[in-house]
Amino acid sequence: MKSIIVSGIGRCGKSFLSIGFALNLKNCGYFKPIGERRLMGGKMIDEDIPLMKEICKLSFSDEEICPGLFFPEKDISLEKIKEAYNKISEDKDYIIIESDLVRGEKKHLGAFHIAKALNTKILLVIEEKNGWEDEMAFLKELGGEAILGVVLNKASQTIKGEFLGIIPKREEFFSLSVSQIHEALDANLLAGEDGISKMVEHILVGAMTPQYALGYFERTDKKAVITGGDRTDLILSALTEDTSCIITTGDIIPSPEVIRKAEIRKIPILSVSWDTLTTADKIEKIIPRINPDNKVKLSLIKELTESLANAIFK
Repeated sequence: MKSIIVSGIGRCGKSFLSIGFALNLKNCGYFKPIGERRLMGGKMIDEDIPLMKEICKLSFSDEEICPGLFFPEKDISLEKIKEAYNKISEDKDYIIIESDLVRGEKKHLGAFHIAKALNTKILLVIEEKNGWEDEMAFLKELGGEAILGVVLNKASQTIKGEFLGIIPKREEFFSLSVSQIHEALDANLLAGEDGISKMVEHILVGAMTPQYALGYFERTDKKAVITGGDRTDLILSALTEDTSCIITTGDIIPSPEVIRKAEIRKIPILSVSWDTLTTADKIEKIIPRINPDNKVKLSLIKELTESLANAIFK
């Protein structure tokens, strides 16, 4: 049985690589020692686990796959992690372990400790951003022989270096679906339910005049427009263009004319209680996720990680 810990700091691309490896490997298991729960639809969940259960066809419970699912509220130890890992890895040819490099470090549960306990190596994922070279140098020196190699993620240009793999930056992985926004904001769906699966690539705050807004809307495709529910003129302008959804703020319900046109165009209208700028800020913080039924994205992830999976596991 071959295993690897896919690790890095924060939102660096750990889940992306874990998904890609699982798609490229047969009889592959998935293990996440400590969960990273987020508020979704009014409850705290680790959204990686349901997706990986689907991809790997795993019948284990969420807590069996992730013994530290409720950390730090619920205590967890390296010994419990080892026991759970041994159970998960039975009869598997490959195991993908996803672990944040520093989460749990105060209790010696960071990725370096877990790698030692499970007798495996770390694939370090670094996102290309300001200071990434210093981050990589520091972590490689800190990890030493525990690090198998480095993958540079979201690479925007051709970079030379000793990398096991380079994943280019692709805009399609940063888009949100309307359903994700609906769920994350716990918004009320007022119209356009048939368009809930549309993708959002741009967020526009509608605070201009309708005459100016129309030209702005024409130049921007697959957009979410955030505006007050009483801005009927602006909302109607948005409904004539390639708009993925409209988010009305202040708990103001748009006019029946707006609701009727949104239903015809199959453009969802979501209603929230916050002001426009607060709503925009909350949307910016939503982490794009990949659903099991998003075959296009999954196929692209598999393609982008195939050679790396072969290099590491085959």
